[in-house]
Amino acid sequence: MNRLLSVLVVAFIGSFAQVATAAFIGNAFVIRNSNVGSQAPVVSGSNNSITAAVTLAGQKAGFGTPFFDGQPLSNVTGVAFTRADGGTSNPYQNIWIHNAAGTKAAIIAPVVGMTAGGGYSSFDSTNGLDVQTLGFNIYETDFSDLSWLGIPGAIRGAAALLHADNSPVLVSEIGSLIVGDPGAGNYSAFVGTGAPKNGTGFNLILGDSGDNYTSAIPYSLNNIVNTPEPGSLALLGGTLLMFGGRRRRR
Repeated sequence: MNRLLSVLVVAFIGSFAQVATAAFIGNAFVIRNSNVGSQAPVVSGSNNSITAAVTLAGQKAGFGTPFFDGQPLSNVTGVAFTRADGGTSNPYQNIWIHNAAGTKAAIIAPVVGMTAGGGYSSFDSTNGLDVQTLGFNIYETDFSDLSWLGIPGAIRGAAALLHADNSPVLVSEIGSLIVGDPGAGNYSAFVGTGAPKNGTGFNLILGDSGDNYTSAIPYSLNNIVNTPEPGSLALLGGTLLMFGGRRRRR
């Protein structure tokens, strides 16, 4: 019996690994052309890889996945990828969130090292990090009404979402909101030219990070994966405890 349980556990872990760390099934798209001459960045890619040439100021490309669409933000822990080129500016993340009614929406951009008042150390170093533990900047919404985010007294300072005491709000604190591109409709009044609008809620953003204003940035990303969902990790832990308990009782 112990041997049978061991086989079942190994099989479960194998299937869990395939689900929890899944290939980033997405598509590449242009967000914005150059400031002068309206030249588009050259992008290509599908499934879990992308290449992009961002060579002029203002150019911006995206790589989005519908993997998280319709799920609560609490299920999103981020992505990991392999950088296969010589560029130094990594993609950053934009996540569309909205309320259950679909009447309010915004983009959040998780950042590293968010401090009181909205300062942070990096917005393009989130590769492989759990975004639930990070503060974030918030864009593309009506900043006169932030009550729908569910954070009493929330304010926007230096682009960040902050508590009334100026401490950063973490992604985990708005986890009940839903991931997904809000579409056009009336909400389009709040969407600027830098917003990813390609029908996907979770997007990697390439270009327009500051560096491409002074030099061209090549992007070549491979092995892009969605990192494990918190709920899936809890399920794995609970299942292993269950097997362990049964073994002790026997």
